[in-house]
Amino acid sequence: MNGNFSSVIIKSVAESLRSGEMGSVDAQKSAWPAVLRVHRRQNPWRDRLVDYVVQVDGATVGEVPMGESRDFGLSSGEHDIRLRMAGAVFDRPSKLFGSRTQRLLFEDGDLVDIICGPNGPSILAFLLFLIPHRYIKMENPRRFTIR
Repeated sequence: MNGNFSSVIIKSVAESLRSGEMGSVDAQKSAWPAVLRVHRRQNPWRDRLVDYVVQVDGATVGEVPMGESRDFGLSSGEHDIRLRMAGAVFDRPSKLFGSRTQRLLFEDGDLVDIICGPNGPSILAFLLFLIPHRYIKMENPRRFTIR
């Protein structure tokens, strides 16, 4: 799946709802075979100035600001999910500071929910420079059926 982006639909559910393209939750359910939902936890200090970039199969599909959630439509099958830093500090996604890659299986009608945030307390952030691929923590995904 790495590098093969043809199976991922770039437009997020949130963008479609804002544009009026999709009017209801029922329309959301039928628009894509599966949905990835990323929740970003609030944190009083760390990473306040940056968004987290969501990457699916190596390609950027959107960003998640602190304290918000975003939905991304995906095709059925296995996808590699990774989060990286972006925003005020970086002009493009950081190649260093991010999460570990998780390979997840998406089936028709699935909503897979991931909660993310900084890995550890703010005072220990400097230690994560030694293991930058663990700078962002993705908690174990929860799977729901939406159809």
